[in-house]
Amino acid sequence: MAPITKLLKKVEAFDWMLECQIAWDIMKKRYMDALILIAPRWDLEFHAQIDAFNLVVGVMLAYNPIEICDHTIAYALYFLNNAKKKFTTIEREALVVVHVLHNFKHYLLGNKFFFNVDHMVLLYQIKKPQIF
Repeated sequence: MAPITKLLKKVEAFDWMLECQIAWDIMKKRYMDALILIAPRWDLEFHAQIDAFNLVVGVMLAYNPIEICDHTIAYALYFLNNAKKKFTTIEREALVVVHVLHNFKHYLLGNKFFFNVDHMVLLYQIKKPQIF
């Protein structure tokens, strides 16, 4: 995907090379092989599974109707700019929580939902008792 992402920069000339075509074909195959997105069930709680990487943060919004596997409603990736690439892991994980709350609010408002995060420090920050 990196060759295609380079084409989005304003300073780069748009030059569709063989490596761009290969990346495009791989991306199409992965999308076709991915699980099918389904319509939300508003009576169930939503799960936002988030993860942060060095260049991108991602989320999968789903629900679990039969307690066996999640049914995916939406995926989202957010590419980090140069300033956000310098964030610590906890800051990037918190950033994706903010993105989820902002961009998926039409799913989350008025419904039960929870976040699945894999960063223990962020879990502690969310669950710690507030002292004022």
